[in-house]
Amino acid sequence: MSPTPSSYHARAVLKSGGIWQAVVDELPEVRPAHRSLSQLDTRLRQAIADQHGVPKDSVLIRRDTAQGNDEPTDTDGVLLLVTISTGDTDLDARIAEARTMRLQADQLALKARELATPLAEQLVRKKGVSTRDAGSLLGISAATVSIMTSTT
Repeated sequence: MSPTPSSYHARAVLKSGGIWQAVVDELPEVRPAHRSLSQLDTRLRQAIADQHGVPKDSVLIRRDTAQGNDEPTDTDGVLLLVTISTGDTDLDARIAEARTMRLQADQLALKARELATPLAEQLVRKKGVSTRDAGSLLGISAATVSIMTSTT
């Protein structure tokens, strides 16, 4: 994405003492720092809003990490793309790998639930199996089976 009046790019790097330091490429004078990423986001959002003359709520932040983007890019407001680094390329790569694996695990869990729901319904409703037994068969809790088989 090329910079426009409604998009900015920042780099946040972990410094000594656990402080995150950010630099906005288009506004080099904007260099907020904070101990937490969420508070750094707040400071970046406020600085961009002040520079752009808009309410801070109209500044949307999308974090860009080594494994991809965290948030959607479509916005009617001002977009700030923040690239985050620990300053240690090996650590960044391992974090990216862990996040990728977490995303894959989430996707597999969703797929497993999609596969298990009709099976739970069949076991409980058609076969008369208890939710506890259905849960044992499917490797999930009886409470999860109960939720899967509840009618709304």
